[in-house]
Amino acid sequence: MNRASDALSDLRRRLAGITPSAAIDAEILLAHVLGCSRTALAARPGQALTRTQLQVLAALAERRLAGEPVAYLTGRREFWSLDLEVTPAVLVPRPETELLVELALQGLR
Repeated sequence: MNRASDALSDLRRRLAGITPSAAIDAEILLAHVLGCSRTALAARPGQALTRTQLQVLAALAERRLAGEPVAYLTGRREFWSLDLEVTPAVLVPRPETELLVELALQGLR
């Protein structure tokens, strides 16, 4: 299992029991390990992973299985089309917060 598609399938299966966002979480984590976007990951499903990349992915999977947010694992989170740096010292932006921003902006018009 050193192809991206195999690693992705395995990670999705492992995460499926803990989160409804298992498929997206798996894509984000694998893309992070490979240093590419989710789109690039989808375009290259046969890409081989190195032993080091597999080890890093396995470590991230264990942390996610323990409940650690994906944003803390990758150190990044998109919010309102901004790519934000995220650490455990900050709160992870939630999708509901984007909705609040949209509503607030509508009220300012």
